[in-house]
Amino acid sequence: MALFNIGNFIKQRRDELGITQAELAEGLCSPMTLSRIENGNYVPHGNTLRSLLQRLGYSDALMLLPASREEFENSRLQVKIRQLYNTRDREDTEDTRELFAKLGEYKDFFSVSDRQFYEVMRTVFYNKDYSSKNPRLRRSGL
Repeated sequence: MALFNIGNFIKQRRDELGITQAELAEGLCSPMTLSRIENGNYVPHGNTLRSLLQRLGYSDALMLLPASREEFENSRLQVKIRQLYNTRDREDTEDTRELFAKLGEYKDFFSVSDRQFYEVMRTVFYNKDYSSKNPRLRRSGL
């Protein structure tokens, strides 16, 4: 399993958002420092890391333990699915199916909690009326 550094993650997310290094770095660090971070030549710490991740729409808690590209991607996709859930955008759309398909590609790397997240979120997004199909849930009022 190849190690995946935080710089790769920052660059990938910055590219997804369509922002420049200068825009992301503004007030936090120099664009040159951000370039060094993205190239894996420098690891940001403390407030710089926290602030960069917040500007990219993530909590720094996302980066506590993942060490491989697969773990980072799994975490990133889970965050996107949570964002859809939290914004109440829970429709079964092509984008949603694509997110779940991508996340499903990482099943071999799932922890027990990752598997639970995947199954619960799939139920929420795809089986909106799941309680009517389950007599026990119907009786309990869930």
